[in-house]
Amino acid sequence: MIALNLPPYESRIVDQEDGKYIFDIIRKKYIKLLPEEWVRQHFIHFLIHHRHYPAGLFRIERSVVKAYRKGRTDIQVWNNEGKPLLVVECKSFEVTLNKKAILQASVYNHDLKAQFLVLTNGLKHFAFEFMDNEGVLSYKPLGDIPFYNISEE
Repeated sequence: MIALNLPPYESRIVDQEDGKYIFDIIRKKYIKLLPEEWVRQHFIHFLIHHRHYPAGLFRIERSVVKAYRKGRTDIQVWNNEGKPLLVVECKSFEVTLNKKAILQASVYNHDLKAQFLVLTNGLKHFAFEFMDNEGVLSYKPLGDIPFYNISEE
C-alpha cells in the first residue's frame, strides 16, 4: 500500500491464505486489506489521535437505507447524546474524488443529518458542515477536518 496524506501509524497487518488483513481498533478484528480499508484505518486513527474523537463513539460500515437506495457509511461518529456528529466516506487512493462521490456521501447523510461530512481517498480530503436552514438542506465547505469538541455536547 502507498503512503497517504495522513499521519502514519503502526498498523497491525497479518498474512492469511487469501491475502493480507489489517486490524480495526473499532471493530476489534482483522479486516481484509484492500485500498479503501487502508484509507479507512488511517482515517480512523487520524480522527482518534489527531482530532480527538473518542473511539467509543465510532460506528463502522453502518447501513443507510433510503427509499430508492441502500448503502453503507464507512465511518460514523456519534455524540454522547446518541446523535450523528460526523460521517466519513472513504474511497480507495486509486479513486479520484469527484461530484459523484460527494453526492453519494451527501445522500448517505440526508437522513442521518450529521453535523459534519468528510470525503477522503487518503490523498485528498474534503470536509463540509451540514446546514438545515428551515428545511433547506445544504453543505458549507470547511477548510480542514473538524476537531472533536466536547463543549458542544
